[in-house]
Amino acid sequence: MPNHREEQADEPTDVPRLEELESPAGSPPQNVSMSHLMELQNCVSNLSLAHEIVVNQDFRFKSSSPPKDSLEGRVAEMVHRAFWDVLREQLESSPPDHRQAVPLLREVKTVSPAWSSATFTPQCHEASLPHASCVKCTL
Repeated sequence: MPNHREEQADEPTDVPRLEELESPAGSPPQNVSMSHLMELQNCVSNLSLAHEIVVNQDFRFKSSSPPKDSLEGRVAEMVHRAFWDVLREQLESSPPDHRQAVPLLREVKTVSPAWSSATFTPQCHEASLPHASCVKCTL
């Protein structure tokens, strides 16, 4: 009758076994940090979403726009309006302030593949642009 050790010799050694502990018998079990668990959960969530996209031919992302008459919709509208009002004020000031406009244009360019041939070259440091001639933008 073969003993248990002889059966284990035929099995791959890189496959973990349930009865074997990863830590020595005398040491306490290893604790896992919360950040490691959150990272693992994020990876599993991403894999699950990727699997759903690949397997489900009818998969569609739902629109995330809240109803206009809801509190969330009113807050979103106010935030958007405030963003564009601040940008307008900065660009209309004398001299114009481009600290918000330059990163916004860069982001638009990277997000929009249709504008991939556009060139955008700030000729001055973004934080201290004295006037509009410091920015050369060709779309």
